[in-house]
Amino acid sequence: MTTQGTTCIMNNNILKKRLSILSWNVHDITDKILGPKTTSEEFCQILKQGLIFSLQETKSEVQLPDYLCFNKLRSKSRSGGLCIGIHRSISDNVQRVSCEYDDILAVSIPSSITRLTKDVILINVYDSPPNSSYKCKQLAAGEDVNVTDQIMNFIAELDNKAIILLGDFNARTGQLNTETIHNIGQSLDQRAHRSRPSSSNTRASKDPITNERGKRFLEMLESCNLTILNGSVVGDITGELTSYQYNGASIVDYMATSPDTLKHVDNFRVMDLTQFSDHRPLLCTLKHSCITKISQTSTDSYQDIPNNVKWDKETSDKIFQDAQDSPDFQNKLSQILDKECHTAEDVVRLNSEFTKIMVHIGKMSGKKSRTNHHSKNKSKMIPKKRWFDVSCILLKRELRRLSKKYGKDPTNVSLRLTYYTKKREYRSHIKKKKVPTATLR
Repeated sequence: MTTQGTTCIMNNNILKKRLSILSWNVHDITDKILGPKTTSEEFCQILKQGLIFSLQETKSEVQLPDYLCFNKLRSKSRSGGLCIGIHRSISDNVQRVSCEYDDILAVSIPSSITRLTKDVILINVYDSPPNSSYKCKQLAAGEDVNVTDQIMNFIAELDNKAIILLGDFNARTGQLNTETIHNIGQSLDQRAHRSRPSSSNTRASKDPITNERGKRFLEMLESCNLTILNGSVVGDITGELTSYQYNGASIVDYMATSPDTLKHVDNFRVMDLTQFSDHRPLLCTLKHSCITKISQTSTDSYQDIPNNVKWDKETSDKIFQDAQDSPDFQNKLSQILDKECHTAEDVVRLNSEFTKIMVHIGKMSGKKSRTNHHSKNKSKMIPKKRWFDVSCILLKRELRRLSKKYGKDPTNVSLRLTYYTKKREYRSHIKKKKVPTATLR
């Protein structure tokens, strides 16, 4: 089976696919109104875009079926929080790397998975904004923690490892890349080994601002010989914005790699803005494919076509063929064919969707006395919860549409106001709908 952007080959429960890594500030894994975001299929499908996902600002532990999750929470605050999830099909021999710092979580990924010449250290970071309550409390207590220095100290202790650094650094770097930093005290000869040629000392960026934290961040990358992927590799040639706040948008979420990893990067892209967070996910795909096995839990969930449909040879064959030729069937089939297949769960999901379609038209064909008029008028919007009715679905659909538009045009003041107004309306509506159900219980 071949899919868009990746190769997916099935043979005796084995998949061969590109190694994809997702990074996302999820702005609390638990929504105050809707509850845990991991209960949303749409949210989980975003996470599953990566065989590996790294989350920031989780605020509590994250667990996802078929992923081995490493969590780290701040010892003195509910803010922050980090998680790295490794798909269980590739989680063998992946180990947590000991790190004393609250805002740094790292795992070691063996070269047998990445197909690189070295083991990869994946480092996930969340550095709170300078004016956040967490930072202010640290200053008041005389604990001025510099996460950038902590990263540099941590990387300095690693021995001959390839590095992928990612997360929300709350640092704005404009169009600068590591080779453009001044006053670092290194000679040109010392910089000659850098991973990118001198003609690539800038990168594309829709955020033109460089702040003081951004300069320190770039100095750290230069010292550690890391290069920013945002706006410098295929997939993000315009340097997309990553963080969307009411007062404006910026780039504060990054992925950076060492030279031995950089040359194996196939593409990097900033995904769409969603209602789940005010940050957009980042997705990086490596050139080399890794071989994974479908877990037994995944294969057990495959569904067989039921064989209890009554079939009439005189009429059922024609009804069955007409149903397959119908625009509705063709549209549903096209939607399945257009979906990407990255993980074993994707294979299971596509199989399930196709099975449901075939079962549906099979039942239609087996009914000799019914014309099935009701199915044509039946709403396709089936609420997942009793209180989550059509009005909630319509508002959610409109919010999703606006989030994508706002993500592509954040400087449009009118669109920004419309988006945040709709977001407040949606959350207020959900809260009102949910309260009666909770009261009854």
